Amino acid sequence: MNVIDIALTALLAYSIYSGYRKGLITGIFSFVGLVGGGLLGLKFGADLVANFSSTSSRIQSTALVVAVGAFLGHFILGRAAKWFRKNFLWKPLKAVDSALGVLLHLAKTLILIWIFGELALILPSEGISKAADQSVIITEISTNGPNFLGDFMMTQRLIS
Repeated sequence: MNVIDIALTALLAYSIYSGYRKGLITGIFSFVGLVGGGLLGLKFGADLVANFSSTSSRIQSTALVVAVGAFLGHFILGRAAKWFRKNFLWKPLKAVDSALGVLLHLAKTLILIWIFGELALILPSEGISKAADQSVIITEISTNGPNFLGDFMMTQRLIS
């Protein structure tokens, strides 16, 4: 077990705590807000920066608008779901919502660890790649998870 495993264990523990505290409803609404806000930011951001002269500034500005839209959507729908959960959800259903929230947050965290782990394993930086390769958690997730991201990244490296 190395430093990355300790950090990932702490991240997974926080994910369990956060999932229990927020619940499934808040997690789903926050995710929908994140994606929806990002898509709205992309739609309107592209229109806002259409007259910028530099391609680089258009890309950076659009990325900023997408990030702001995603944050706002996540925040607004997350707050609405939190208010609904607090005011309308029956007590026994809160326990079920919390338990399912743990599963949702754990799944999201494991997916992120898997994605970043696969990317770290193929990075040209030897230090990061070696640390990820020695990580027990990343190895287990990579071994037991789907291989299509790693296969795709390797294919892209071979093409370029």
